[in-house]
Amino acid sequence: MKNFLILIALIIIGTLNLLAQIQNTEDMYEPVQYYPLSFNINFLTGLPKGDFEESYDKIGFGIGLNLFYNIEDTPLYVGTKLGWMLFNYDDYQTPLSVEFPNDYVDITTDYQMYVIDFAVKIMPDWGPIRPYMEFIAGTHNLSTTTTAESVNYNSSYNDIASSTDVSDWTFNYGVGGGLAFNVFRGKVEGNKARFWELLVDLNAEYLLGGEAEYALSKTDMGNEFQLETAKSKTDMLSIKMGMTFRF
Repeated sequence: MKNFLILIALIIIGTLNLLAQIQNTEDMYEPVQYYPLSFNINFLTGLPKGDFEESYDKIGFGIGLNLFYNIEDTPLYVGTKLGWMLFNYDDYQTPLSVEFPNDYVDITTDYQMYVIDFAVKIMPDWGPIRPYMEFIAGTHNLSTTTTAESVNYNSSYNDIASSTDVSDWTFNYGVGGGLAFNVFRGKVEGNKARFWELLVDLNAEYLLGGEAEYALSKTDMGNEFQLETAKSKTDMLSIKMGMTFRF
């Protein structure tokens, strides 16, 4: 956590210095305007920290979607960040019943996290490399779901049943930062030049999560399942890489 905060501090200092340089550079040119909306899709990893890591040492992999609105003539962006991660899954086949030993059922248990956050981002409008920082708050859900699918002779699957074993929502808040690299910018002529652009985005964020209950494992005991659970705070370090389209 200490090293992460030092990194964020360096990003803040770099951002402020770059903003000053940008202002001096833009004063030399006629005014320009960017489209205010930016959409980001990213691949992400989630690393449990603190008590969460002690009881649950899995790493989550998933996908995220971000939508931000730039407040005109400022480096401020406001928006929402959505994410989904899969931490683990169990998958095995078992006979449907003693009466039908040749008919199999595929049992899959998924250990997932859903994240819904709101964020304020500070990022310069211009430049090939743009450091930024974020202030984040929201909620996340830890969910374990088991699905049973019948397996017929041509290897196709049909859902039989699905159940949620554990599902718990809790709050989160924290800080983040990253670097955006401009890879393409298009210009629309008019009374005031308007730009759209494509950026590669590298991001890291540390979120302090509230206490939640989550599943550690689910074991088939023959006639019933045994579910092992834990309850702790859910701090998380998330690392992301994606593309941002500003339009």
